[in-house]
Amino acid sequence: MSFIPPPLTRERLALIIRALDRRGGTMKARDLARFSSVEWWEIDQAEELEFVTTEERKPKTGRPSKWVILNGRPTATYPYWAPKSGIDRKNVSKTNPTKLPSRFQQDRRISRKEWNFAFWYVIGDFGEGQGPFGFKRRAWSAYLKAYPSCRSKAAARSSSSRLLKRPRVKAAIAWEFAKMDRLLNISRFYPSTATEIWDILHRLGSERARWAPPDIRQRWIVAGLQAKQKPNGIT
Repeated sequence: MSFIPPPLTRERLALIIRALDRRGGTMKARDLARFSSVEWWEIDQAEELEFVTTEERKPKTGRPSKWVILNGRPTATYPYWAPKSGIDRKNVSKTNPTKLPSRFQQDRRISRKEWNFAFWYVIGDFGEGQGPFGFKRRAWSAYLKAYPSCRSKAAARSSSSRLLKRPRVKAAIAWEFAKMDRLLNISRFYPSTATEIWDILHRLGSERARWAPPDIRQRWIVAGLQAKQKPNGIT
């Protein structure tokens, strides 16, 4: 099933405009996504409405990066201004009040330390052991790098074992493996939850999507059958 992003709301658009306005109207897409909690599809939708423009800039050294540029600066007299299209923020879809799910039903965001743990776990390290050069993926070693306040190797072994059982950490590890696989167009996505990771990997056709939990894979199967269903009801 392909990932269908939710519509851009005026509140989320205001967040993008304020973040860019504080940085002088231009900002790296990576920084905008990480520091302002802006999703990649919100940036794309804001660009389609011509509130912002994106371009790729290559520094003198290092890899090129995607930048987001605000089309004009909001003013006190007309804070909804979009210079190219003339569309104002009032016409962007408005959120409707809904009943929020309980904390147990919510898909929790992956923390920065959990991302760091997944990164160091996938990278691995070299040490004593079998195999050429003694390369291994040690969860306790990755935990000590992601959580530097932990000083005991025994505590790191226990904590990393519990950390590997978290669904969102498993998804983060699958995402880091997919980045090492050099999956096409994966660099333009910035997922923050486990569900987003599995849906994006499935959309991009990554082999890592088979690591998804059974309920998510079942949802993909049902959605695929519904998409292929014929008008007479015979699949």
